[in-house]
Amino acid sequence: MTIPSILLAAGFALLAAAPPSSALQTEGPFLPLKSQDAFARAEKEGLPVLIWFSDPELPECLRMARIFEDEGLTSWIKKNTICIQVHPKEEPKLASHYAAQAPPATVLVQNTRQLIERLDGVVSADKFLSTFELAITGLRTAVLPEGELAKDPYAWLAWGNHLFTLGNSPEECLNAYTWVLDHAEETHPGLRARSLEFLLKRIAYLKLGTDLATPRLIQRRADIQRLIVSGKATEQNIYELIRFNFWLRQEKNTTDFFAQLTNQDEVQKGIRQILIWHDLEQIIAWRNYDAVRELVPDPKQAILQRFEAFAASQKDASKPAPLLAYGLRDSRSRIVGDAALHYEALLFSGLGKQASDLKDVVLSRVTTGRAYVIFMAKSNRLKLYTLSKSTGDAGMEVLGPKGQKMVGTALVRSENLAKADVIAAEKTVEDGR
Repeated sequence: MTIPSILLAAGFALLAAAPPSSALQTEGPFLPLKSQDAFARAEKEGLPVLIWFSDPELPECLRMARIFEDEGLTSWIKKNTICIQVHPKEEPKLASHYAAQAPPATVLVQNTRQLIERLDGVVSADKFLSTFELAITGLRTAVLPEGELAKDPYAWLAWGNHLFTLGNSPEECLNAYTWVLDHAEETHPGLRARSLEFLLKRIAYLKLGTDLATPRLIQRRADIQRLIVSGKATEQNIYELIRFNFWLRQEKNTTDFFAQLTNQDEVQKGIRQILIWHDLEQIIAWRNYDAVRELVPDPKQAILQRFEAFAASQKDASKPAPLLAYGLRDSRSRIVGDAALHYEALLFSGLGKQASDLKDVVLSRVTTGRAYVIFMAKSNRLKLYTLSKSTGDAGMEVLGPKGQKMVGTALVRSENLAKADVIAAEKTVEDGR
């Protein structure tokens, strides 16, 4: 299996059924062409084809459609690609071929139909542009950088992309991408930050072709950790550590690193405060409740402020969502999820009134079945099944049919967990006799 085919296979993990509907009437970079005509035009003009799979009945697609209002993004797409918009149900074979039955999904393919790069789910205009702009670098012409060209990170990026597309020289491709990772800042400040996610993703796929890829990432992660511990790191460095761990599939390393730091040292406390934005779910999963409570002593107020900031950003479509930390923008679902995690920490700490107030603040603003279920799951984790039931019962009184169905399922789950605990306790008693 070649590396580009692995990129394609990765999309199958996100498959889901989508209801049939006519395509979104989104203005912007999309040409009124069927895929067959788009590929014919792309071949004639020597351009790749950019396909946005979308469904107007899905809120995620409606949200992502906003990025195509960005003039800079639209201009780049029109200049560098043949871009079309496709509903998966209208061209099912095409959607199946690129594992895009669960929109939104965007694929960049050569005019020969070979996959170059893909993005699944809702993404920002910045991520969209940087990913695909980097991916087509060197698409038309690429040579091994020599002489003065060997100092140019874009030349090495082009060469790496060329080898990645061929799929038969993983070690040489790895060398090209790691050169960009290591030297981009020397001549092009900001390029490492802009290309980090793209490079880490490509190197992660190269692990399937060479055993050298993982050690290269681990070595560079160690360098970043030493820089952070020395107190000389920037917020970008801390973000890089998180992303290295993500693409190494070693996210626990981030949580362990958080636990090694202390709130007593101001520098380390500052690092912890950044890490908690990015890694709160895992920090709570490993029950580092005391550290979370100390770093965020008033989660209710913090969540209220985030709701207000996010609501203000939604009034102006041209403004991005609030920036929480380097590389991390807020969203309503993130606010709800983080609130539920703080809710668990408060419950564990015996602060039931504060936990209840926090939950009420969220559910009064986000009255959905998913929000109720998230809070129920947190009380279930602490074996507070009566509390979970009361939360679910409250949801059943205010939610519509869809939300009631979700909460009803969660109530059954809570009841079954409670019964299982009783049975386990009775068995323990019997075994002790």
